[in-house]
Amino acid sequence: PLSCLLSATRAVQKGNLNVRIQEKGIKEVKELIVHFNKMAEELKNKTSLLEKLAREDTLTTLFNRRYFFELAQREHERALRENKPYAIIMIDIDNFKHINDIYGHLVGDEVLRQIARILKTYTRKYDIVGRYVGEEFIILCPNTSLEQAQNIAERIRKIIEKTPFKTQAGCLY
Repeated sequence: PLSCLLSATRAVQKGNLNVRIQEKGIKEVKELIVHFNKMAEELKNKTSLLEKLAREDTLTTLFNRRYFFELAQREHERALRENKPYAIIMIDIDNFKHINDIYGHLVGDEVLRQIARILKTYTRKYDIVGRYVGEEFIILCPNTSLEQAQNIAERIRKIIEKTPFKTQAGCLY
């Protein structure tokens, strides 16, 4: 049991967070193995959470700026390799500071979450949607011409323009 524990400890140290040890041996060793397995599982879960936080904007659950650009770099290289177009759409919410100033940042945060849901809903499943910064969003559209991107952007603009944003402060238009 101790040699298994030592081997498993080395595996976790090298990054294998899926290693588990069969619980056998004398009582103290069994208890040590149980604690090791719990520790390894907790480490795996926390690592997974950290990886998610490194990719995701916590407010909107869209990709964060850093991860968006990592994906955009891959898409750029693929588009060059395959000689295919792609487009990037930038979205800036007009007068957003006004919402925060009048209704407060909690209402502003809810508006941002609702806009993120709209962007997720009304983009294609292979488009990459991210929060750029503040009230700015960014969409990478693979295999998309300039004209197609303009149509997508205009469709999203109209949807956002017509959406009543329901918040704790009431309905904002």
